[in-house]
Amino acid sequence: MSFIVPTRITFRYQLEGFDKKWVDAGPRREAFYTNLLPGRYRFQVEACNLEGECRGTSAPVGFVIEPRYYQRAWFIPACVLGAIFVGLAGYRLRIQRLRAQFEVVLAERNRIARELHDTLIQGFSGITMAMQALAARLPAGDNRQTLEQIVTDAGSSLTEVRRSLFGLRSGHAVGSGLAEAIEQSARQLTEAKDIRLKLKLDEDETSLPAEVEYHLLRIAQEAVLNAVKHSDARSLLVALERTATRVRLLVKDDGSGFDGTEEPRPGHFGVVGMHERAAQIGTNLHLESAPGTGTTVSVTIRK
Repeated sequence: MSFIVPTRITFRYQLEGFDKKWVDAGPRREAFYTNLLPGRYRFQVEACNLEGECRGTSAPVGFVIEPRYYQRAWFIPACVLGAIFVGLAGYRLRIQRLRAQFEVVLAERNRIARELHDTLIQGFSGITMAMQALAARLPAGDNRQTLEQIVTDAGSSLTEVRRSLFGLRSGHAVGSGLAEAIEQSARQLTEAKDIRLKLKLDEDETSLPAEVEYHLLRIAQEAVLNAVKHSDARSLLVALERTATRVRLLVKDDGSGFDGTEEPRPGHFGVVGMHERAAQIGTNLHLESAPGTGTTVSVTIRK
């Protein structure tokens, strides 16, 4: 205290835990602090006389600022764990929805398979047996030969329908007959045309999932059929290449080709169907063609 010139007394202060050194306040008798972090602090003041001598307070003020909930040590780990939990919950919910959708699709596929088996296949089998009985009663000649050819074609169609049912019903790997099925289909589709067929079909003890083999077979059939019907090709290559890491289906002709950038003609969905089948088994169909250069269709499956 000074009773001579009290207005000439100056002050300095320091907040331990925040200030690195003393703060000269002059004659001001207030101190301001903002945005103090949580922690323990100790505030002390010294008064200085005209000679510059300073004396501290006898009772410094200590106080504690408690952290807010988002400033506590557990907050960030809790947020990370919460985000992980939400992500896992969302993933599980997504899987459950996909499983529910898959079950609906599988149920519909099984229903279609049952309907085809109980109607189309049964009726087809009855018609085929009736034609076989009729052919057996006919005398040898052109009529009998024609009817026997019709019976043979009907039997082939019945085999194709059964293969389609197998594709609808199956979801697991079975003994592989993909190469043999592609060979039979390619020979059957080209035998009535003057096309030189070259087959390069690699066999493998390991098999692909039944659904993958089914879609590959259908893609090969559609590609061969398009070459036979529309390309005027003289030769046709059908290849099934297998390695340790991939399986590649290739159908290549030397026909007239077409502009692959054009939209398909109305009512023609063969190319679209091949793309959709490739997408169903998680890959892409590559189609290369140009007028006068033939057409190449390829699908690659990674093991």
